[in-house]
Formats: sequence, structure tokens, C-alpha cells
Amino acid sequence: MIDLDNLPAELRAWTKNHDNRVRAAVELLIEQDHWLWDEGFTSRCVAIHGGITCLNFAEMKRYHDEGPPCSEGQAAILLVAADLGSGRWKLDTLDGRNRQRVADAVARAMGLMTDG
Repeated sequence: MIDLDNLPAELRAWTKNHDNRVRAAVELLIEQDHWLWDEGFTSRCVAIHGGITCLNFAEMKRYHDEGPPCSEGQAAILLVAADLGSGRWKLDTLDGRNRQRVADAVARAMGLMTDG
């Protein structure tokens, strides 16, 4: 059974042996503070394997695509976390210059950075 009160700590413990993308996805969900309390999400996307609590990123994407009841912002967070965690964007294959380009493009798309 999943202990929602300890879920953030359990997921952080799980990410200790993972790469940056998985840690980033988990931290995004923790900081956003919606999905880890959503019963539909936790029942489908959080699992315990060998006593270790983890996320199923493929299931997160399917859950998102089914349109759970949530705001557009909450849905966006879920999709970004699912994509980051799954490695869909292949960010770990980029060299330093291209990682910065992607980070800058995301910042521009969100209006946090302007050209000029």
C-alpha cells in the first residue's frame, strides 16, 4: 500500500540510483504538489517493487492522454514529467552546447527569456 505522506521521500530514495532526467521528473511532481495526492494517478502510476516505491512513466503518459480531471497546468506538468522520466526527449544524448540550446528554447517558449 502506498503511504501518501511519505511518497515524496520514498520517490526521492528511488531516484538516488537514477540519472538526472528521472530525478528531475520526480522533483517536478513533488514541487507541483498535485499528482502525488491524486488517487487516480497514484493507483495507476505509482508502484512498489521489492519494497521500493517508483513511478511508471509510460503509464503516466497513458493516464495523461486519457484526460484525467485536472487543470491545463496540472496536465502540462504531468506530461512534462512523463516525458522527462521516460527519456523521450533523449536529453542525455546531447552535448553541453546542445543541452544549453534546449534549455534556452524551453525558457523562450515559457516567456522566461527573450531574444535581443
